[in-house]
Amino acid sequence: MKVADIRNDYKQAHVIEQLEKLGSYDNEHYTYNELVRKLAAVRAMNVDVESDSNKYF
Repeated sequence: MKVADIRNDYKQAHVIEQLEKLGSYDNEHYTYNELVRKLAAVRAMNVDVESDSNKYF
């Protein structure tokens, strides 16, 4: 296994860990880029739009 493969596996595992903390558990069959997009979408859905600092949403 090459160093680049290990690094990519680590990055993907980190994104999956972040998704699982946010309650998304079906993450095994996605590419890294798809996981990053999914993480961005899940984080965006968790923004509290009623908060004064997030009124621009």
